Amino acid sequence: MKENSLFQINEDFKKSKFDIPTENIGFCNLILSQCFENEKIDISFDFLKNKFPLFKFKKKKEKDANNKIKEKEKQKDDEIKKYTEITNKILKSKDNEYNNLMQEKEKLENMEILQLKIEENNKKLKELRDKKDESKIIINENNNNENNNNENNNNNEIKGLNSIDNNNIIIKQPSKIEITKKNETFLGNIGNDEDIKYKFKNKLINGCNNFIKIKDKLKNIAFEDKYKDISDKILISLTPTVNQLNSFEIYDEKLQKLKSDFDEIKETKNKELYIITCNELLSLIFNKSLSSINESKTKFYLFSKIIYNIKSSTLINLFFQRIAYYCPYIIPIQYTEKDFSDKNELRKRQGFIEEGEQLTDFNNRMTCYEYLYFTFLFNDYEKYKPIIIEYIDLIDESAINFAIGNSYKVFLNVFGNTIKDEFLNKIKSISNKIKKSLDNDSKNSNISNIKSISGSNSYQIKELMKKIDKGKYTDFYEDYQNI
Repeated sequence: MKENSLFQINEDFKKSKFDIPTENIGFCNLILSQCFENEKIDISFDFLKNKFPLFKFKKKKEKDANNKIKEKEKQKDDEIKKYTEITNKILKSKDNEYNNLMQEKEKLENMEILQLKIEENNKKLKELRDKKDESKIIINENNNNENNNNENNNNNEIKGLNSIDNNNIIIKQPSKIEITKKNETFLGNIGNDEDIKYKFKNKLINGCNNFIKIKDKLKNIAFEDKYKDISDKILISLTPTVNQLNSFEIYDEKLQKLKSDFDEIKETKNKELYIITCNELLSLIFNKSLSSINESKTKFYLFSKIIYNIKSSTLINLFFQRIAYYCPYIIPIQYTEKDFSDKNELRKRQGFIEEGEQLTDFNNRMTCYEYLYFTFLFNDYEKYKPIIIEYIDLIDESAINFAIGNSYKVFLNVFGNTIKDEFLNKIKSISNKIKKSLDNDSKNSNISNIKSISGSNSYQIKELMKKIDKGKYTDFYEDYQNI
């Protein structure tokens, strides 16, 4: 970059009061690289940290090149020494010491200067590693591209996420996170295991339990040194795309952008990085859904259609686990003290996020998650029909409260017109049963919010059933026809 161009950038920064779009990552990278390396740009270091909080800043290059070379040589010697010490400890360690030492060793292995030493020591560790049981949680990646663990890939730059140093991204150890058994989709081969009455209920409950194990691990991995910069860049890239996802007119554009991001992450051949991306996208979509409670329910279909059409089995598996964790009423199941004696654990498993959460806020949140789930199944009715049939059977047998009733109301709005020819009599019977139970709650409950929610859901179920019975469209289906 020429000197007069640097001067102009400097002046433009000042005139515009530093009003530049942080989502324009390519431009920001160009500017920031010059800010750090060229003394003619005098933007303050504190300003840059405040303006770009997700970027990891480094000070300008040292003027004394000789000192820098000496420091690098010393660092190399220190790290090789440290690596050798850890390797020796691992060879002599007991089981309870093994995992901590392996984590420290893996950090050192990511340093390019240690590659020759690593090869030497890994030969000694191979036999030990095969015998040790590492603590893992499993991810299934049914897609061949996502499952490709080719360690010879040399081009692992995230093109669309912009010039990040990924030289240390490829993981040579097994992934710490797994979501289902290898080569198995989350819901398995639909139609198998006929001897199990409620196989999808069991799979969703198991998925929920697995998500409890991995959700903190996902966060921790995103903050590991080797992933921190790239996970920040991923979040910066995904966030504006999801935030702008407000209508079907821009659906194709946003879907292609997200597919492009996912394809570029796949190129790293790094499972953990790919899972982080899936989790970040789901977090953004789940949060965005909460602001759509008063909009057309096709808005949730817009979000779930994105998840479905990215065509990632990892993303879909994680979606099922996440939704079952946050909203067990889609299964449907109502946890009680018989399931969890600890009150705090019980409230979490019931879907409450804080001790004093109002029931109206809780019910609105459940409604959003229920619309995400049922509109996701709506993307492919024939494929997910066994799950829908099982839901109908389960809710027919379940004790009804306001939360289960709310789940059924959402289900009826989404699927009522689709299933009426085959299941009209059954959903009539279920609707009458649920309406009666909700009317009793509305009449007899001492909690005003339960009275209100139960009464409202009873009325809406009655109105939806009237439309379905007369061959008219439900609210959701009518809006869906106009997309």
